[in-house]
Amino acid sequence: MRSLTAKSVPPAAAAFIALCAINACAATPAHNAASPFRLEPFVPYKPRFTDSPFTILDYQNRSEGRVIPAWTTAYLEGGVRSIEALPAFSGKYCFVMEQSGVDLETLLRWVLSFRVERAFPQMALRRVFQRWTAGITEPPDKVYGSYFEKVLKMCATSFWPDAESAGFFWLHIRYTEGSEEDEDSAFPRGEAYRVLICASIDKARFEAGINSIHKSLNYEKTDTRSQISASDRIIENFWRGF
Repeated sequence: MRSLTAKSVPPAAAAFIALCAINACAATPAHNAASPFRLEPFVPYKPRFTDSPFTILDYQNRSEGRVIPAWTTAYLEGGVRSIEALPAFSGKYCFVMEQSGVDLETLLRWVLSFRVERAFPQMALRRVFQRWTAGITEPPDKVYGSYFEKVLKMCATSFWPDAESAGFFWLHIRYTEGSEEDEDSAFPRGEAYRVLICASIDKARFEAGINSIHKSLNYEKTDTRSQISASDRIIENFWRGF
């Protein structure tokens, strides 16, 4: 492996890396001055919204007699892998970014300001984070050492010129309320607008880019043998279940 040239990550990049990590893990972060990627306590990834039962009250273009796009339905039913199973997205990885709220006008302003070329590193980073942390129950920096943080930094500053927008769609939904006895229920309650933006990229090109990131990094002397082995296993099997 080639050594990593030390570069400082822009504050904005560090901020959204931390945000992606928080959203992906559904964890409450304890910020660490030395590393914005540390999550304590660490909670394995568990979707909050995708798994929450809800009823669709209204949606974009419904008044015009149109139906919900196939990619949106697929995402609601099974996440990004269900989108990738559609013929229209054969040979592509798909990524979805979403926002929820009660003010549709504000959410649509977010859509208008959205640019795939700027946002795709964040979209990719969230999914890379999930892949690295899906099978662990301890903080990722403890399991993987310095390598994990380097991967996040490189993903955050990578450029993906081949990423394409697959459109956006909004829905007005009512979440099914969780049991009143379950105070720890992760299900959101009440009505909200949910805006989805989908992007896609050629699988071969994306895999080449991530593999290049992995190969460009070195371990540090502070990394233990166990951390190095754990990272090697992830890298070797990274695309299984991605």
